[in-house]
Amino acid sequence: MENIPTTGFVAKIGRWALILAVMGMICWNVYWILNNEPEHDEVEHWHAAWLMHQGKTPFYDFFEHHSPVLWMILRQYYDFFGDDYGIIIVSRLAMIALLFLTFFITYRTARYWLSPQGAMIATLGYPLLNVGYFMAHVYVRGDPLILLLLMSAIHIAAPLADKRTWERVDFEKLFLFFLLLGLALAISPRAGIPNLSLFLLLGWAALRVMPFLRLVGFFSIGGLIVLLPTIVIALPYGVEVYAFWVYKFSASILPVSSPLYGIINISKSAFPIVILTLIGYYAILRRSELRSQKSVIMISILAVINFGGLWACRHPFMQHFLMSVPFLGLMAGWGYEAVINQSLNWRWMPRWNYAKILIILALILLSTKFFIFWRNQGEATRTAWVQRSQWLVQSAGEDGNIAAATAFNGPIFMEDAFYYWFAARYASPTLQALRKDYKPYTFEQLRARRPTILHDSFASNWYLDTNPNYQIWLRNNYNPAPPPYQGYWTSKSSPRADKPDN
Repeated sequence: MENIPTTGFVAKIGRWALILAVMGMICWNVYWILNNEPEHDEVEHWHAAWLMHQGKTPFYDFFEHHSPVLWMILRQYYDFFGDDYGIIIVSRLAMIALLFLTFFITYRTARYWLSPQGAMIATLGYPLLNVGYFMAHVYVRGDPLILLLLMSAIHIAAPLADKRTWERVDFEKLFLFFLLLGLALAISPRAGIPNLSLFLLLGWAALRVMPFLRLVGFFSIGGLIVLLPTIVIALPYGVEVYAFWVYKFSASILPVSSPLYGIINISKSAFPIVILTLIGYYAILRRSELRSQKSVIMISILAVINFGGLWACRHPFMQHFLMSVPFLGLMAGWGYEAVINQSLNWRWMPRWNYAKILIILALILLSTKFFIFWRNQGEATRTAWVQRSQWLVQSAGEDGNIAAATAFNGPIFMEDAFYYWFAARYASPTLQALRKDYKPYTFEQLRARRPTILHDSFASNWYLDTNPNYQIWLRNNYNPAPPPYQGYWTSKSSPRADKPDN
């Protein structure tokens, strides 16, 4: 009886086992994202979209300092389905779809310069190694959409930058490039630095290959295209009001903090990719064939400028890193290729696909951290958060309102009792610095308004909890919420104040 070769069969089994394991880890991470409790910014955006659905106007009827583009998109869900908590799942699924689309565009862009392995490192190296940075990609906010638009703009700009002549310019691609930048800027001014950098760098690339007057004409029109979406969004609210909240206030948030903590956090967890990024810059400085490509120079300069732009924000959060780290990731792709090309000269070095190994290890690390968070009793679930929100709405009654210091502590479908409720420790000092007529809320104002639901965070943020008169007034007029809703107080005159919780 002849021996039946099993090498090919065993190899296929091993390959499919690896694929299934990777898919299992991806599914676990998606499951965790969908079922984890809402993050503060997510609730803020769902709530603002609901207020717009209710007919309220941002900047006038309720406090906000973001562009309303995301809320205009999210409110479509309420227009179709009403006050439904399915917005959490639907919008998070949309963010996950954006994430995979961004990965795809980034990979396709990186393949313009790099091998499949190098492009894999450029695309996935940073996101899979740091939980905070990864979550910035998938939380429901405008930044992931901005990143997708910027990566799409780079995908168009790279081959344009390397053209030897612009006598026959693809006007459709150039128009789309400007439009993508414009849409990104309309979503948030955080797109401003990468927008301006890309705009000027592509103009520099065309400087020697296009007649000067044509260049000035094209990019003058392009500048108008970039600004037009923002102007269209701002006009209904008044340019002055829009500019104050979205630009001036957002750029002035106090207290001032440094991005160094976030940089150190990402660098520690993504240490191997940081090394590859530095090697990538070194490779570009050493290799003339790389320096001769304008697109390579464009990306290397863009990464440095955007990284430096972190210091342009007075109070950077992890989402600000989406405007810088992905471009450093592209540099890591060149670093990986430089290391691999050098290692191929070492006979003892096995020719494995180290990019796949590193990415799989990073995915295992990410999955493990999410599992630890899931096991942590302090980490609530989406279901528990929704149950609490439903209880708050039922307890407040149809016309009830809530006073809480952050969006996370308030339900989506209830109006706020105060205009400046949002993050009093940030908003109040910022407004005091920008407006002479602004005054923080006082206990007298709280007592006059008497919200239906009151959360302890509101009093602590406005430093009312140190007032002995506040404590007396609170216990005379409010009932403490039953477990597991400690920290909330319901007005004794609330329609459900004397009714037990079901």
